[in-house]
Amino acid sequence: MKRPNSPLEELQKRQRVRSSLAEFARATGKEPAAHHLYIMKNLEQICRGELHRLLIACPPGSAKSEICSVWMPAWYLANHPSNHVLCCGHTQELSERFARRVRNLVDEYSTQLGIALSPDSQAGGRWSLTAGGSLFALGVTGAITGYRADLVLVDDPFPNREDALNETIAVRSMTG
Repeated sequence: MKRPNSPLEELQKRQRVRSSLAEFARATGKEPAAHHLYIMKNLEQICRGELHRLLIACPPGSAKSEICSVWMPAWYLANHPSNHVLCCGHTQELSERFARRVRNLVDEYSTQLGIALSPDSQAGGRWSLTAGGSLFALGVTGAITGYRADLVLVDDPFPNREDALNETIAVRSMTG
């Protein structure tokens, strides 16, 4: 039988989880592959303000969305609990699905992350933290009037390759 962690060990574990996206993934039971670690390193630079834009292109099934649209927003909010995150996808449904998964991660790992969901704002596509931060999910053509974000994530803005390569659709999607 494994002995419980001492308070010092627990504090050290929480500090590791908050200082490394890969450690957070491990805390959730996932072991990042080498390409995941590379992506996470770049995402950590975004979170620290060392990079201001990042485009990640990976083949389907490479866990890009899991890392960028699920683990990263939860980890970002743990490090910036009063900030606001905007998550966009090609449809409202896709964005809300990611937002619910982030919300569930925050709820399940709130102790390790050091953040908690606000009891009065826990909707799937728009929720807040007790520290004032929030996450808002919408489709790329949705309205964001009146909403400010410290971090914007755009995952799969087009439903297929043809739409992505169609200049009329691409420009309309990205400009509203």
